[in-house]
Amino acid sequence: MRGRKTSSGVAMLWTFPNNRRRLLNMLWVSEPLGFITLDKEKRIIETGVLKPWIGFKLIQCHYLIETVPDAISNLKKGEQVRIE
Repeated sequence: MRGRKTSSGVAMLWTFPNNRRRLLNMLWVSEPLGFITLDKEKRIIETGVLKPWIGFKLIQCHYLIETVPDAISNLKKGEQVRIE
């Protein structure tokens, strides 16, 4: 897990060694969370926003980026993401 500054705040990068399904949940999180799922080639699979306390999502990806909801507004499925 690594934190990086974005134009809208900080983003956290999670890397997973395999493509298993995982559950994102918002228990004990008091603010909305934007997320971006990426495949092995770092192309966007899905973006979304989870609601505080009650949000949850089943995901399947190699990379997960958690960020503020405003940071994902211009992203589209299939776009390539560069991770530095």
